[in-house]
Amino acid sequence: MKSENVCKFNFTRSSDLICLNFIKETQNSQSHDILAKENAIFLVGSGSGRLIRNGAEQKISFGSLFFVCAGEHFSVRAEEALEYFYITFGGRRAEELCLRFGLSSCGVFEGFESLLPFWEECNAAATEE
Repeated sequence: MKSENVCKFNFTRSSDLICLNFIKETQNSQSHDILAKENAIFLVGSGSGRLIRNGAEQKISFGSLFFVCAGEHFSVRAEEALEYFYITFGGRRAEELCLRFGLSSCGVFEGFESLLPFWEECNAAATEE
C-alpha cells in the first residue's frame, strides 16, 4: 500500500524550543488511543473527524487548529476524507508554554485555514529534501 503521508525530521537542536517533526497525515493512522510522547500542534487541511483527548470528544474540520501536550491520551478519527498536518515540539520551554497557555485544556480553534498555504509550502519543502 502506497502512503501519501509525509514526515520531516528536524535535526537542528536548541535547548529552548525544538521543532522535532513536521508531518502530513492522509490516512487514519492515529485512530487508536495514543499517549503523546511530545507536544504537538495540529491543523486540519481537509475533511472532518473527531479529536478524542483525555476522554473528551470534539469535532474537527477544515481549518481546525488544536494542541496535544506530552503525556495526554488522544486519537484523531476520520469521518470524511480527513487530512491534517502536525508539528511536534519539545525543549526546555515546551512544557512551560503548554502550562502557561493551558494548551492541554484548550479546545479546538476554528477558522485557521489561512495558515494552510504556509503549512503546504513547508510540507513541499520537506519532501524535496
